[in-house]
Amino acid sequence: MAPDPPPTDRPASPGLSRRALLKLTGTALGTAAVAGCLGDDPSGERRVGYGGVTPAMLAAGRLSLSAPDDGLVAHWALDGTGATATDAVGSNDGAIRGAPRQGVPGVHESTAYGFRPGAGNYVEVADAGVLRPAAELSFGGWYRTESDDNGQTLVQKADARFGETGYAVDVQTPNSVRGHVAVESGRASVNLWGVATHDGEWHHLFLTWDGSALVLYLDGEEIDRDASQSGRVVHSDRSLFVGRGDNGYTSYYGMDGAIDDVRVYERALPASDVADIYEGETVTPTATPTPTATSTPTANPTPTPTPTAAPTPTAAPTPTESDGPAPVARWRFEETEGTVAADGVGSADGSLRGSPTLDAAGVFDTSGIAFGAGDADYVEVADAGVLRPAAELSFGGWYRTESGDNSQTLIQKADARFGETGYAVDIQTSDSVRGHVAVESGRASVNPWGIATHDGKWHHLLLTWDGSALVAYLDGEEVGRDTSQSGRVVHSDRSLYVGRGDNGYTSYYGLVGRVDDIRVYDTALTASDAGALYEGGSTPPTPTSEPTPEPTLTPTPEPTATATETATPTEAPTETIANDEFGESGYGGHGYGGVVDADQL
Repeated sequence: MAPDPPPTDRPASPGLSRRALLKLTGTALGTAAVAGCLGDDPSGERRVGYGGVTPAMLAAGRLSLSAPDDGLVAHWALDGTGATATDAVGSNDGAIRGAPRQGVPGVHESTAYGFRPGAGNYVEVADAGVLRPAAELSFGGWYRTESDDNGQTLVQKADARFGETGYAVDVQTPNSVRGHVAVESGRASVNLWGVATHDGEWHHLFLTWDGSALVLYLDGEEIDRDASQSGRVVHSDRSLFVGRGDNGYTSYYGMDGAIDDVRVYERALPASDVADIYEGETVTPTATPTPTATSTPTANPTPTPTPTAAPTPTAAPTPTESDGPAPVARWRFEETEGTVAADGVGSADGSLRGSPTLDAAGVFDTSGIAFGAGDADYVEVADAGVLRPAAELSFGGWYRTESGDNSQTLIQKADARFGETGYAVDIQTSDSVRGHVAVESGRASVNPWGIATHDGKWHHLLLTWDGSALVAYLDGEEVGRDTSQSGRVVHSDRSLYVGRGDNGYTSYYGLVGRVDDIRVYDTALTASDAGALYEGGSTPPTPTSEPTPEPTLTPTPEPTATATETATPTEAPTETIANDEFGESGYGGHGYGGVVDADQL
């Protein structure tokens, strides 16, 4: 948008971008009087906002953005270029994860954030009371996809992208969108098909809940409605994510494209307000405004399209967590009973020794495994070729200690915890970690000190070997490096142990605490890969080994069609991709469109 012309060179009918107006005024202008209309005052000075706020006041910062009285409780314009995504109406700034592109072209002459493929780039806003409106709720924003990937998440503040608590909305497929709000009676959900979502254009996606109906708007028009539920919102205490969602476990779904102007309201916006947000192109001041303290300009009524029938499910796609390297062995510890820790990507299953506790609380709301005091509780994985990568190697996982004991071993696949063959890593003391990889020239080792290791928090510990350097990462950051050795890895033929190490004889060193998501790679992960693992991104698992939990389903009824004036109807898609992970069994039953088992009727 061009800057305002000087007073001596103004056009006869100056226009102001509605988006710019909303950003300047924050929809409510703090302590300034708000009555009047846009335009010039008798002295010839241009003013904006109801009540005639001068641009000079705005530019000088004398007008603060306070909590607005129209229910807007959080607003991320995504216009900045710093380390945080600023909340324009409150204190709920978002932390930028990964490396999203800032300053990309946005909506209505603004800028936006661009998100790369995968799930490592997103914005995380810590849980806060204002993000949990109870009686009514509205949320959404603008998006533009740059790929046809399924499950591209716009906003998630829920236990899962299609979960049992909280709220979320995602661009489900190239011709469908989906959202939910968990309420007292169950899960209100919307899932309209037959809409263009991946056409490379900006689209505004918005949901409202008024206590009895969840309404879905696309580009300012109502496209779906669920009136089967009622009550107050049942919230999740997880963070709010912009540009990433998950299934509640370890599968993540990013936005491959751009996002702009994300909002949360503590009221259910009417259709006219949603249309105003979408149609915010230009507000033209009138020559003779009529001041009024409470009036709000309303848009023309928006026709409601006739709902399109859901398509028939077809073959399932493979959701991926990112485009990084895949592990050769991975133990998620998702079991709730038994004596086996399954390898999620291969056949290197582990045997549980002693009495470790299964289904213990893990990282990112997943399950982990807990080991008691001493060295009797651990996991043993028999020696196998996939556990002996030769040229390059990466290994590690998450741990949380529950004692200050020294030498608590996370992983050992070596002749000893600090031996001459194989690889291992342990939490050496309360302020140091230690690891080694035996290679052709000798033992590459790292032993960084001065770091908190026994603080009762989850930490991610990872070691990588690329043939010339051993690098240790703690919580996604490099903390140690050894470049004194070189060559291929010299392996041990002993088992791989999780939660226990030894000195090669009869002294054993267990881990008192919890462990989650242990991995072995046959490549040296990069620093960005290590950061993505810590931030919650991941490398793609082998699809057949990724069981997807089946939550309790709440069928979504077909929306009641409203008589509308419609353009040429949108055809239902003829080729779609069904996936039992979408909605984690879909809407209305199994798959897209509600294929219901006979025994569920």
